[in-house]
Amino acid sequence: MTFRRIIMVENKKNRRRGDQLQNDIYQAAYNLLKKEGYTNLTFSKIAKAAQTSRSVIYRYWDTPFDLVFEMIHNQMKDSGQIANTNLNGKNLQENLFIIGKSLTTGFNIVLTEFNKMMLSEMIEQPQKIHKLFDEINTGNLQIIDAALQMAIDNKEIKFMPSQQVRLSLFHLIRYSYVIENHNLDDAQLLELINEIVLPAIVASQK
Repeated sequence: MTFRRIIMVENKKNRRRGDQLQNDIYQAAYNLLKKEGYTNLTFSKIAKAAQTSRSVIYRYWDTPFDLVFEMIHNQMKDSGQIANTNLNGKNLQENLFIIGKSLTTGFNIVLTEFNKMMLSEMIEQPQKIHKLFDEINTGNLQIIDAALQMAIDNKEIKFMPSQQVRLSLFHLIRYSYVIENHNLDDAQLLELINEIVLPAIVASQK
């Protein structure tokens, strides 16, 4: 059961609709993450700030990481990131830039502390993070495959590259933000596409 299926949740003071309570919990987690950092984030603090109980939070999230990851994921979706990308470029390069720009836009609205959290969890819970990235990669492949299919139809390339090549744009952007803690501007994104991603795609056609 997802959080959104809650119709009403009652606490000592009032009754809040599930979506309102969810927003309150997200906001509390966001503020605490920004103020105190990931290592100090606990369900007790989140529940107190959101004026709810720990039992409500534990019902839907196993760890603070799960809660924050869902919060950031929803925030990035609301910003129009990746899934709603409109591939209206004139060629493959332009569509790669459109995809990359949608991803960097999502990362740019994320707290630096979230990237630290991701790095920490990669070390502490590699299997869990690997599973999350597998899910993310599935969505990434859908949009990049659409761009590559357009390139095939336009005779820019002959066939689909390997999965590793197809995911290279996403991996490079995530590496920059999560590992290097470096935000990419448009010029740097275009350089990454022109010097690494496009050459890899072209080389795969031989």
